[in-house]
Amino acid sequence: MKYLISSLFLILAVCTVGGADGKSATTSPTDFLHYEPSIVRLEGVVQSCESYGAPNYDSTSPKEKWYYLQLKEPMNVIRDKTDAYNPENTVTEKNVKNVQLVLSYKGCKNLLGKTIIMEGKLFHSFTGHHHTRILMTPNKIYCLMPDRDWE
Repeated sequence: MKYLISSLFLILAVCTVGGADGKSATTSPTDFLHYEPSIVRLEGVVQSCESYGAPNYDSTSPKEKWYYLQLKEPMNVIRDKTDAYNPENTVTEKNVKNVQLVLSYKGCKNLLGKTIIMEGKLFHSFTGHHHTRILMTPNKIYCLMPDRDWE
């Protein structure tokens, strides 16, 4: 019982402050986040969508299911002028409201409709399989929070 209470307290503390280092889980709409290799934390609701996929990305092609994080607050991502290996990351994006998640189907299926805080790396879209301007490769999910209604 002592361990259960300690674990619940730790989860509550992480949800409240956004992480073990005390950084905020969300950003102000005027703040700028950075592309990979920087690690960022985002809060939102996991959603799914279907769009036409390869080979033509139109009604002649089969649909592919993809997942995204509907952000609690819009974010801005500043370009990286020095990223010679990823030229797509040299684009600044403002007022980003949805971020496609690079996760397995199984990982996203259990999170669908949940309010969560994810930690990971951002990168700019560069293929037809990328359906939002910004994508995230998550490496941690800090907590599942009660669902909230956001517009």
